[in-house]
Amino acid sequence: MLQEENGLTYEEYQNHAVELLKKIPLYTKQLIPALDTMADEVDHDRQEDTMAVLAVAIDSFDWILEVLAHSLPIVNEECERINLEKLNKLRRELTNALVFEDGETLARQIRISVTFLHKVETMILEMNLG
Repeated sequence: MLQEENGLTYEEYQNHAVELLKKIPLYTKQLIPALDTMADEVDHDRQEDTMAVLAVAIDSFDWILEVLAHSLPIVNEECERINLEKLNKLRRELTNALVFEDGETLARQIRISVTFLHKVETMILEMNLG
């Protein structure tokens, strides 16, 4: 398991995961507006730096997905809030749209990702992690 590979006890791993989960709403407050802007730009008004800025935003989004993937036992403790298969599908579809740089498809995938981030933000706040 990941915690054993990193030399952490399960309790230490859980504490670390909770601390990372608590940071997600801080990221989403910045990331959601940035992704909204990027969706509009790739769809209608691509600027010279749009793809470079989008790459940075996607890296932040990917960090959130990684935290969620590694924190599933905590996130899904009471009920399944996040499905790993759906999480991976979301990541894969966004990556594919980014690779092919089709403005309309990419904008749609970014908007789907924004909707997901809103749900994640609400979920984490409702979990009352302390």
